[in-house]
Amino acid sequence: MNDNYDKTEVCYLCGGQFADQDVNEDRIFQQQFIRREQPKEKGFDYAGTLLVHKSCNNRFGGAAQGPESICQKSIHLLEVLHSQKSLWKVRKDNPNLRILALSQASLPEFTDRDAAFFGISDGTNTPYSEISSGIFFEDKSMINPFQIPVNIALSTLAKSTAGFLVKRFAYPKEGKWRILSIPHYAQDDDFSFDHLFGTTKPLEIGIKLWIKPENNGWLSAYKLNRLLVFFCFEYTASDFFQKVSIQFQNTSCLFFYSEKLIDLVGYDWSKNNYRL
Repeated sequence: MNDNYDKTEVCYLCGGQFADQDVNEDRIFQQQFIRREQPKEKGFDYAGTLLVHKSCNNRFGGAAQGPESICQKSIHLLEVLHSQKSLWKVRKDNPNLRILALSQASLPEFTDRDAAFFGISDGTNTPYSEISSGIFFEDKSMINPFQIPVNIALSTLAKSTAGFLVKRFAYPKEGKWRILSIPHYAQDDDFSFDHLFGTTKPLEIGIKLWIKPENNGWLSAYKLNRLLVFFCFEYTASDFFQKVSIQFQNTSCLFFYSEKLIDLVGYDWSKNNYRL
């Protein structure tokens, strides 16, 4: 890494100065999402990079189950969970217990480690009698199958959006991060928000990010195939979040607040609903 950088500059992930710590470049839009054969094909937006602490960068993407490392599989799992092919069953003797059956063919890139991380139990060679009687589930923990992939997807996309704001709109790197997240899953991926935000180039086929200033903050929409996430960024407390959330009263409005963006790693969005 080139040493010609200002050591008093600030890492946008933690808000601390570079000082004498190791630094490297953080890709604002992750390379893992680029699937086209020619990465430098014309007509796509190249988000660029930001200089950050190497240790902060590694926490997001260096670890095997870091948010950025596992985000693509999280998005894939969400697609499967929202698919009409997913089979949900309710136990007659316990109506509160719902069982979700997934085909291995629907998650071909998942390893045993991935399955364990997301709380998926392999019942491939288990006799049906053990599944129907409930014996198979006796040593298993009940989970919300959406919780982990949603948390990872939201944290990764929120961090990417923050990178765009810092890089292109001089959003403050230090201070307080107040982010309102409103996730939505569309029935198809044929939709656009150019009419609301203005025309923007895709980051990849099926992936776009729209950003515009709004009142006392910034409003954005991140479209990743059929997953759509509205993000609102507010630097100082105002009524901006309240005005936005009123428009989404019938869906989840999730809230992140911290002085460090790095706290998105391991953050549980599901436990932080925004209340009017």
